[in-house]
Amino acid sequence: MAGNSVITINAIESGWLEMHVASPAAPDGIAVIKLPAASCDPLGELSAMFLDIAALYQPDGMPEKPDRHLYIFWEVDPLMYSYVFSPGNRWQVGVELTCCTDIHAGIHVRHEVKFSAVLEFSLLVRNLYLEMRNILKKYGLNGYREKWQKQDFPISAFLKIHQLATGVPAVPGDFASELKVLQEIIDK
Repeated sequence: MAGNSVITINAIESGWLEMHVASPAAPDGIAVIKLPAASCDPLGELSAMFLDIAALYQPDGMPEKPDRHLYIFWEVDPLMYSYVFSPGNRWQVGVELTCCTDIHAGIHVRHEVKFSAVLEFSLLVRNLYLEMRNILKKYGLNGYREKWQKQDFPISAFLKIHQLATGVPAVPGDFASELKVLQEIIDK
């Protein structure tokens, strides 16, 4: 895992995806999450979340709606992970990953904080972009689907994340155009 990684996709196995979450500011605090294909799509959900966060910011790096929190919930019975993103000033984003050890116990169970940091939004986007690109290079579209067993690789979301990470415009259009751009990105 690179020193500035926050999200690292460690392995994709038959119906499972293993992810490491860490902070460049606290390298000892690494959370390992194993997510089932049956209940989540982390690449699609994180891509959508980062695109939603980008839409909240004005060009000067200030969020339109301060104090807004966005959530992703991943259930891995009996656990539930909650990923909270809090857009702040100057393109800073608060990120917190918590784990509830018994989702069946109701609201009275304390959530354990696995990861908490304030990070540059560009770092988050670049990190997700590189992880998604690495997955494409390693598995390809067909291999990803075979290993993940549920979802297709989120091509359109990846191209939008590519645009956020690199500044190179994504190609709007049909699926064939998207595949052509995708191949060019992978070949680089």
